[in-house]
Amino acid sequence: MSVATSTLDRLVQQSGELYSLPAVAVEVLQLASDPQTSARQLKDCIERDPALTTKILRVVNSSLFGLSKQVHDLNQALALLGLKPLKLLVLGFSLPDALFSEVAGDVLTRYWQRTLVKAVAAREICERSGAKHSDEAFIAGLLQDLGLLALVQQVGPAYVQFLDRVWQEQGNLRQFERLALGFDHIQLSARLLEHWRLPTSLVEAVEGRDGALGESTPLSRVLDLAELVTALLCDGRTLALPELLKEPANRSLTRSWLDQLIATLEEKVKQLADVLSLELPRGLNYREVLDRARQQMASMANEVVADLLRERAGAPLDAPQWIDNDARALSAALEAAFAQPTTQRRPQPVASAPIAAEDDQLLLAGLCEQVAACRQMRTALSLLLVEADRFAEVIFREGLESATAWIDWLRGACERIDHEGLVCLQTREARLAVMLPDCDRAQAARLGNELLRAVRATETSLGDGEGPAFTVSIGAASVTLPPKNFPAEDLVHAADRCLYGARASGGDVLKSIEII
Repeated sequence: MSVATSTLDRLVQQSGELYSLPAVAVEVLQLASDPQTSARQLKDCIERDPALTTKILRVVNSSLFGLSKQVHDLNQALALLGLKPLKLLVLGFSLPDALFSEVAGDVLTRYWQRTLVKAVAAREICERSGAKHSDEAFIAGLLQDLGLLALVQQVGPAYVQFLDRVWQEQGNLRQFERLALGFDHIQLSARLLEHWRLPTSLVEAVEGRDGALGESTPLSRVLDLAELVTALLCDGRTLALPELLKEPANRSLTRSWLDQLIATLEEKVKQLADVLSLELPRGLNYREVLDRARQQMASMANEVVADLLRERAGAPLDAPQWIDNDARALSAALEAAFAQPTTQRRPQPVASAPIAAEDDQLLLAGLCEQVAACRQMRTALSLLLVEADRFAEVIFREGLESATAWIDWLRGACERIDHEGLVCLQTREARLAVMLPDCDRAQAARLGNELLRAVRATETSLGDGEGPAFTVSIGAASVTLPPKNFPAEDLVHAADRCLYGARASGGDVLKSIEII
């Protein structure tokens, strides 16, 4: 057994202990393996998880499935979709919460952007090329990069730094992982799915092989194409474009065919992100990315492109100078992870983190009251966390008196938000919390963006003429109807994660999420 295989085995074992499928997903797998399972049994099982039911119905009603009428319950979904697609959706959306906890906002945002593009692209490629199994392709695309999250969780900052470097250089992540680790994150994904006893066909599609022959399958080849589309659109890897078009087997991927794919892809990815309540990076225009890639290819001699492609396909990747240092750092981080008992390494969901500050305790008490009231009235509840960007710099630049006056103005602006029942608290020196009863995610985002526009309008009176003197970041979290025993801390931590993502993207922006 090689060192890389041994490391991968240990990583799968430890990750399998840390990240387990929810009980409903396990039961669905058991039901799916029984040919006598009825639609009623599957429906009754899924409906025990209201959040999962909501996600499934939202995706089924999106343009991805192209159903002729709205689906209002699981009975209709079963009748219109059939058992197999619905089983796949259940598995795709029953991912372990611990995999996503404590992952930096910018890494998670990029992960979801790549994952949704790949899943939708895989489905579209299947349907447009006349291939079968478009539902399996969608779910395989949704699951293929789970190993990346496991590595982020297990290896920590060393792997995040490695990711950043590869992405900045527009490199092929799998190739660099194999150089540094001896295996790649997709191999880890497949092994995790196997550990969870997901269907063998799904595991083989994710890994890119046929179990009996060890060869690629039509579904795995679709995923390879979807990965190239993702690398082009999300990573800016220009060479992914000629790779998409160069293989004889890919002749259906003509220029016009690719144009049509990109034209439909952007809107469908946005819709999927919306139904899953996910924030994606702004300002990414897929059409423009494709045009830039074509211009760059046109500026390179055809023979140079051909040489590069032959090198990528046949020759081993030349290791960059930094890879040895990163390999040692990753190895040390893995050994440290293996040395620590699993019970001590279990990631704690962000929602369980303590709220220590006294003013945050006041916020929590107020939210508990709002949760009870909204549950009784059967209405939504939203929370905005509004924070001045780089407040220490503001104090240094403008002076304490001006900075304090700015926060006073901001608090007044929050209190003037036009919403009945609004409650505003200042929880920290530069942070305000705005509780919005009877307010769903869309309304909260609209009100938060109105506040951002009001802040920007102060530039002329408070700024120095050299750009915005003051900006804010906003994290918004909403719950459509607080369920019984809903912990108010969940709303605080969800809004805080969105606030982190807003600050990480440079500030002066709102990010929102819906707790389903």
